[in-house]
Amino acid sequence: NMKVKGDLRTRYQWEERDGSEERHRGRIRLRLGSEMKVNDEVKVSAGLATGGSDPRSTNQTLENTFQHPDIRLDYAYAEYKPGTGTWLTLDAGKIKGMPLFTPSDYLWDTDINPEGLSANLAWPVRPNLKLLLNTGFLILDESSTDTSDPFMVSLQPGFKWDILEYEPEKVCLETAFTYYVFDNVEKSILDNSSGTNTTENGKRKYDYDSVSFSSELGVKGPFGAEGFLPYAGIIGEYI
Repeated sequence: NMKVKGDLRTRYQWEERDGSEERHRGRIRLRLGSEMKVNDEVKVSAGLATGGSDPRSTNQTLENTFQHPDIRLDYAYAEYKPGTGTWLTLDAGKIKGMPLFTPSDYLWDTDINPEGLSANLAWPVRPNLKLLLNTGFLILDESSTDTSDPFMVSLQPGFKWDILEYEPEKVCLETAFTYYVFDNVEKSILDNSSGTNTTENGKRKYDYDSVSFSSELGVKGPFGAEGFLPYAGIIGEYI
């Protein structure tokens, strides 16, 4: 009832940017995860990874005269799926990956593992068509001296359509709209911000509620080229 997985990546990284000196560094990334089946409906997943406080990266730069780098909690959450072949998935904890349809990293880096609650519904209305509804209540920060903790609520309706009904998953179109509602972000100081939002005296000036449209048209083995091109797609995302 338990699965263990892991991977190690080592690399040499060279960067050259206009207006700055060249940078040369060695980097490693180690990830170790486990998945534990509690019963037929509940499982618990947890993982450790190298890296520091940056939620966008689990890479560790080799530096500081052979120091012992950090190992941190990468994710830890419980997942509930009521019944076999269910259309509902509930997650709680530090969830692995954004609980949304995100065809690109335009808004969310693929290394981000959010914290909170999520519910994902995939309702089959036809053998080749599913209606989707992804929701999340995600915690952004917490203060012991203030009850106005910042959080985010996401609501994402959409659909997934296997266009060739006689050949499932050969040509697939997935499209969704997402509404993000932020609360208590205005006048807050958020760690690990990308620094691109408007601030006033070091604090966020707005709440940044937003709407997103995402779509992906994918083809498996286009033009009969499964050997060297197993998948091709066109994606679009607007926020």
